[in-house]
Amino acid sequence: MEFRNIIFLLAVMALANTSCKEIKDKDANVSKGKSIVIQKQCMDGIMKQDDSLGTIRNHFCETASLSETIMQYTTSLKDLDFSDCPDIFKSAFQRHIEAWLLMMPVTNQHGELRGELHTLFDKIAVSKDSTQFKIKLKRIWDTWADIEQTIKEN
Repeated sequence: MEFRNIIFLLAVMALANTSCKEIKDKDANVSKGKSIVIQKQCMDGIMKQDDSLGTIRNHFCETASLSETIMQYTTSLKDLDFSDCPDIFKSAFQRHIEAWLLMMPVTNQHGELRGELHTLFDKIAVSKDSTQFKIKLKRIWDTWADIEQTIKEN
């Protein structure tokens, strides 16, 4: 009888252990699910804020230089709350900010230009600085594509 009791006890313990593990796994998945939802909300919020900041940026240079505009835009991006976003998204956005800042040596050469950002960029694209400008602009677009890719993957 003792042997049967031992077998029965081991079976109960194994089932209890499995049940506890399943409960822990479910709890972990729920926590993970909440984390994913929070991260998605963070990314969505950042993208909405960037959209608003981008609209301001595009028109800020109607009264300020392109370099002042870039500085104002990138400072505003740095001030956004990325704390609930995935690290890969934060990193991609940081590279995007850096790409904008790398444009400033070119825009510093065109401090007199005023107008909507894309119109001014079109002017610089055919200026003596066109080669450097196009390289810097490509980096901005490439880093933006990286941001969009991280959103799709997360």
